Amino acid sequence: MFQKTPLPGWSVYTFGYALPIVETLVGASVLFGFHTRRALISGSVLMLVLTFGSTLRQDWPTVGIQLTYSLAYSFLLAGIRFDCYGIDQMLRSLTQGET
Repeated sequence: MFQKTPLPGWSVYTFGYALPIVETLVGASVLFGFHTRRALISGSVLMLVLTFGSTLRQDWPTVGIQLTYSLAYSFLLAGIRFDCYGIDQMLRSLTQGET
């Protein structure tokens, strides 16, 4: 699918193998609220890279979907201060309770 793009084949191949692992780690971190801010920023950067690749392919319907996901990451990042159920919040309450 990326043969007509200026990306080298080895980079597309390597990214294709790394992508499921990175998506799983980012998704699990967001789901469980562990290092939430870092996970949301990482997810946004990942969506930026995916959108860049889809734009090179000129696959506009996929770009639209990816931009929708990027918007969702932005909303989650903007509302991070309301996080009260994640692992980060539990660790924060434990450390504040000890002092």
